[in-house]
Amino acid sequence: MGHLRRSAGTTIIRAGLVLLVFGGAATSASAAFARRKVITIDRTLVPGTANHVNFPVLVSIAGDANLQTTANGGSVTSAQGHDILFRGEDATTCAPAGSPCRLDHEIESYDGVTGTLVAWVRVPTLKYSGAGAPDTVIYMYYGDATVTCSQQNKTGVWDANYREVFHLNESGDHTDSTKNAFTAVGKGAVTDGAAGQIGPAVDFGGGLLGTTPARLVVSDGKLTTTTSFTFEAWVYFRSYVSGGFVGFVTKGRECLNFDGSPVPQATFCSVEPCGDWVSLYKAGVDKFSFGWAWGGGLLGCKVSNLDDPGAVVNTGQWYHVAGAFDLATKIRRLYVNGTQVVADAVGNACLEADIPHYGLLGIDNLENDFLDGVLDEVRVSFAARSAAWIQTGYNNQSSPGTFYAVADEAGPFVVAATACPSRNPCAGGPGTCYLRSIGNMTDYTTRAPRSTSLRS
Repeated sequence: MGHLRRSAGTTIIRAGLVLLVFGGAATSASAAFARRKVITIDRTLVPGTANHVNFPVLVSIAGDANLQTTANGGSVTSAQGHDILFRGEDATTCAPAGSPCRLDHEIESYDGVTGTLVAWVRVPTLKYSGAGAPDTVIYMYYGDATVTCSQQNKTGVWDANYREVFHLNESGDHTDSTKNAFTAVGKGAVTDGAAGQIGPAVDFGGGLLGTTPARLVVSDGKLTTTTSFTFEAWVYFRSYVSGGFVGFVTKGRECLNFDGSPVPQATFCSVEPCGDWVSLYKAGVDKFSFGWAWGGGLLGCKVSNLDDPGAVVNTGQWYHVAGAFDLATKIRRLYVNGTQVVADAVGNACLEADIPHYGLLGIDNLENDFLDGVLDEVRVSFAARSAAWIQTGYNNQSSPGTFYAVADEAGPFVVAATACPSRNPCAGGPGTCYLRSIGNMTDYTTRAPRSTSLRS
């Protein structure tokens, strides 16, 4: 048979036999960015008694002409925002790593036509209000056509205590941004792309009476009796019936629980201890509650729901609600809009048994308590997040424009970018693919065509 003589960058095909040779090196890690944004975080909006470690900061910038793509008169060269990256450039921000340092980021959404970006950035050390000047400063670089692959590391944004993080911005099934990669599947009257607090969100059409099935289901494993945890969500009620119960973040309640839920799941037990349930929901008093199943008490876990003693829930208004349970102290805390509204006076809360059931969003059971409204940015942590952590997150997410100041600077700025892997341009990768016919041969090459010989 014939012999092929080839060089790097050339693919020769004869009589259906294909030999692929990928040519060209990876995209250079040395990049010159046209512009950068200097983002200065106001430390007075970062409460606490110490700096926050690996804090996920929301960077939300809307209608910025420089953040439009080059095709729309801006500086970003990639329609997906691939040529956007973040750095820290001082020892405190980068600690314990050296300075400068790359900051892991996740782009929730980018619109190159309008110049709108919603991104999450892990800040290794975020200075708190008592730390003294200067404020934490991070840098966003953008605008380099040589950067052709994404610079994101979305799982790196979320520390190991995050069990699941759902931005709820996708169409179809919703993907958890942590390394666990859980999936939230819509059931019933759920609509993607609703206007959220932060970005696109999910609308739950439970109706005024909460009787229209509408929920997301997450197969997210066990919540064990030996775990501290925190639930968080942004929730918007379109309507509800006064005196009704409406859940929006729930774990458990899929069997005959201690409180006598009438919808036992056949595959689970129907006598205690069959697994507790915990939930963030609007209680019958029309206030937020950290719900807690309790009727059995085999381990002395006879604690009632933790209800907000304050104002009733308004329709047509966004709320950030968080419930945290500390296993060490056995104390639960409920936060509304960043402020602790109630906590256990005595530490006696616990779970009677592991909760093996999947998570539910938009409902607190499988009966008629469906949400009529919108959910955004749902998180579950296997840690009791501190009051300062929750307040900082609320300050950042409720008003990004006051949480930090943004200044734009022209470059070029030479910054190390993540090198892109080599890919065959004749299979859809970057570069130019040339095609020519030579008798019964076809030559695909990544450079200008040149002679190719065949010896028999």
